[in-house]
Amino acid sequence: MAEKKDVGIFLVLWGFTSVYFLLSTSANVYSFMETIAFVVMGGIFIAVLATLKSDDDFYHNLNPLHLAFAVMCAMGMVGIASLFTAFVVKSQTLAVFSMSTILPTQTLSSMSMLPSSIFTGFLSDALYTCVLVATGEELLKLAGFGEIRSKKFYGAKFLAVIVPVGLWATYHGIQAYNNPVMIIPAFFNGLILMGLLWLTKSFLAPIIAHGLYNTVTILLNYIQGTSGVGVGTPMFPSGWGTGDIFPIVLAIVWAFFILVPIIKRDSPDSSSNYY
Repeated sequence: MAEKKDVGIFLVLWGFTSVYFLLSTSANVYSFMETIAFVVMGGIFIAVLATLKSDDDFYHNLNPLHLAFAVMCAMGMVGIASLFTAFVVKSQTLAVFSMSTILPTQTLSSMSMLPSSIFTGFLSDALYTCVLVATGEELLKLAGFGEIRSKKFYGAKFLAVIVPVGLWATYHGIQAYNNPVMIIPAFFNGLILMGLLWLTKSFLAPIIAHGLYNTVTILLNYIQGTSGVGVGTPMFPSGWGTGDIFPIVLAIVWAFFILVPIIKRDSPDSSSNYY
């Protein structure tokens, strides 16, 4: 199995980001409790990921093709949810499936360390959904997938996909989408993410795709005016408070963490596994 030092780096960055969002949501009890739930879920399954006993290896390097696959999967998920929302749920707005995250309630108005602009507010929301929401949910599925596959009973490989994806889709259809019918597109999207994991052998690939999908829905909330941003909020910050600086710094650090190993793969010392 590939080295797991990447999990340690991931854990450190995830920890710093989690602390920031715990502080930034502390003024709103509901948002704070949701943040705690995602932090606890992510922490548990990062620990499971680091100690998982499985014949499968999901710590491979990401490469540009894998990133392209992640982007294509995210767009495919948006397309599936959009078509299902328009033709089955009969809704004229894509905001219906934006409830796949908790971010419609976790926006600028509910944060104590407030971003002062639309740009830094959107960046903060995007970081939240990528680092906490997508990470927690995808590692949960990966832990279930790996644990079930490690069993040697008949049908384990089939159940390793169906069980975690089915539970995830049911949660999104009933709790997040508030519509049991939406279990169907959520299930197909879950299969897409599981296929991406199997194709890339990188636990980061489905997290990126899931985060991109959620980020698109957040962007739609901002465009449609349903993000909770106060009237008169400027596009860019006029001053640079903690709520503006931290999202930018964290976004740069996460981008560095993802992109640098890809660049290093072209170097002579590219044999070691970063992801």
